[in-house]
Amino acid sequence: MEFDCTICGKKHDVFTRITLPELNVLIGMNEQEFETRVQVFKDKFYFVNTKQVFFKADLKIQIKTLEQYIRFEVWVKINPIDFIKMAEKLDGIDSSINGVLAFNIPFYKDTKGTNLNIRFKLNEKSIKNPSIAGVESDNPLGVDFRDGISEKKVVEWMKILHHFPSENIFN
Repeated sequence: MEFDCTICGKKHDVFTRITLPELNVLIGMNEQEFETRVQVFKDKFYFVNTKQVFFKADLKIQIKTLEQYIRFEVWVKINPIDFIKMAEKLDGIDSSINGVLAFNIPFYKDTKGTNLNIRFKLNEKSIKNPSIAGVESDNPLGVDFRDGISEKKVVEWMKILHHFPSENIFN
């Protein structure tokens, strides 16, 4: 998907996947501190000080007039006891758990701590990135998750990403 840019007059690609920095960058740990305070399970689940579990999940927001999505790869935080209980139930089936967004996500202010329902889909070989199945609906992110976003909004986001990449898109 491309769009005609009103800033420069060129055609630009629409980025359909937006990823956040790695966990150690987001929580402000240097590499040595990260290695001593974080245990990694299955290369996906990060237990920080055994008090919090972080992992990446896919949050898809539909573009209303298209059968396409903008996919945010977000960091989610859950309680380790809840995670262990959910993991014990996994036996080749799908499962879900409640958690929160661990950090703000691009283009949405104050989303850190937003309540989520996270779905795990399993296959015989691996655990795929979990997906967000539900978002607290009393904020703009929740409304967009439920109702979708306009092409116009996508184009505005893409203009920022293409022309102002150093802009703070997390606030």
